[in-house]
Amino acid sequence: MIIGDSSALIALSVVNKLELLEQLYENLFVPQAVYDEVTLIGRPQSDKLKRFLQSRVKVVDLNLTKLGLELGELEAITF
Repeated sequence: MIIGDSSALIALSVVNKLELLEQLYENLFVPQAVYDEVTLIGRPQSDKLKRFLQSRVKVVDLNLTKLGLELGELEAITF
């Protein structure tokens, strides 16, 4: 199992290696906030990432914003 973070997903998308995630890991989870961040219209690689991630999103409800981390980072560490 691996949990996707926006920086890693964007980097793999830029070098056309998103398929490595499927080759290396049986399960890929992406927090909703990370999905929202990387698929935002106009963001680099957003179309490619949206197609790749459509069936890989797990929604996590958090109330940990007082830690000073962004929502995507908070969701990623809760897995």
